[in-house]
Amino acid sequence: MKLTKRNAIEIGRFFACTAAIVLMIYIPLRMKAAAALMNLENYAKACTEAFAEDIDSKGMIELNDYERFVTKLQLTDTAYDIELKVGRHLNTVEGDGFYEVFYNNEIADSLYLYGSFILKKKDMVTINIKSGKGSVMASILALFGKNGALTEEYTIGWSH
Repeated sequence: MKLTKRNAIEIGRFFACTAAIVLMIYIPLRMKAAAALMNLENYAKACTEAFAEDIDSKGMIELNDYERFVTKLQLTDTAYDIELKVGRHLNTVEGDGFYEVFYNNEIADSLYLYGSFILKKKDMVTINIKSGKGSVMASILALFGKNGALTEEYTIGWSH
């Protein structure tokens, strides 16, 4: 088959139509994915903020609040790493400005043994959530040029 000017124009039209169809499908899908991602991020942030407010208002981390927080994050079908830290201010003369730090395991032990982790004056609570690298959210974030993980951190200085 000899390539004529007419054949070249038809081939060009075919590729132009194919590209237009692909773009007409791809761009709206990408926009919907970006909107869904934003909704997931906002939901996770709102859950973390609500949990932080519960801790701040009660002066303790309660097992029911923690389990409700984890359950809400699980509704997103995204795997989150949740890190809780409590920095307890040392009230000694030489310990002024120093903190003893309690991590997830120590806080979880208190939650499951006593039902709560009670804060003391000047305690600093840090809640850090991060979506796992293998999660759906991480994959969507990677498509949009982000680092593939949502990281949200809240620090509460409890002084009641």
